[in-house]
Amino acid sequence: MMKWKKAVTVLDINILPACVPFMAMYLIWCVMSAVAMQMGGYFVHAPYFQTLILPLFVLVYIFLALFITQLFMVYVNDWLDEIPILRPMMFAICGGLGFFVYMVMRHGTVKGVWITSLGTANLIVFACLVASWMIHPLKRPSELVPLCSVVALTDLFSVFAGPTRHLVECITAYYEKGMQGPPPLADYILVKISVPGFNAAMPLFGVSDWIILVFLSSALTKFGFSDNLAGKSILAMKKNNRLTLYLPAAALGLMVSIVGAQVSGMFLPALPFVVICFMAYALIRYPQIRDLNKREWLIMSVFSLAMILLLAVGLLIKSNG
Repeated sequence: MMKWKKAVTVLDINILPACVPFMAMYLIWCVMSAVAMQMGGYFVHAPYFQTLILPLFVLVYIFLALFITQLFMVYVNDWLDEIPILRPMMFAICGGLGFFVYMVMRHGTVKGVWITSLGTANLIVFACLVASWMIHPLKRPSELVPLCSVVALTDLFSVFAGPTRHLVECITAYYEKGMQGPPPLADYILVKISVPGFNAAMPLFGVSDWIILVFLSSALTKFGFSDNLAGKSILAMKKNNRLTLYLPAAALGLMVSIVGAQVSGMFLPALPFVVICFMAYALIRYPQIRDLNKREWLIMSVFSLAMILLLAVGLLIKSNG
């Protein structure tokens, strides 16, 4: 009995360095969202709100999400491998909070910026947990090349001729009809921002986009590389125990897709842009990633051909239907 109590006490002490930044990830997003709503009221009637201030808000929120991700990668991720119980525990917290947000918003019992912010913060944390778990099977840097081709082509197929197309139609119809009734299920997996002048939170991208973004950055970190365009690598931040400006190459692709969608007024799949920016940077800077073996070439070629054929057939059926 005494040994069990001692083990629990040691565990409680050991998980504190991971749990504190873990909880801070939620707090930072929720507090900053509330502050942005309060301060942003001064800008609602500004003449350049739609063309200048709104994009600035979008940019601030993206960098806030990157800061939270950076916090996870520097101060939480290593503890998940050292203390195996931590990852299931944090997944359970995410699941519980996700269910709470779903029930509250589904039944409309509580409305406001705080519940939307909590839901979005939970999605970002969930994306970090999933992405950091997904990198474990990777053994060679070159494996990222076929993986990136799979991700980009699958997303293109899903958006134009697959399940994502149906989800986009449901979400679009819900917002165009003034958000009457309970939101569709797909609405709960969207990362949203609270912008002054809007009656509801504004969707930016899906949680799957952030999972892939964190996955790509974490994968490079695993192999001792860096995709940070604006500062030191994640490994250097861990060594110095200090955060610096963090702008991974994949995030640049996400920004391009969001800007393109706002300018064109069309829904654009984000993952192809994310993958293109990431691969353009990684392939040029790190020759090891270009060193594909025969198996990786075969997988990439066969899957790419299959997805291109499926996409062509799906678009053909769509045009004839």
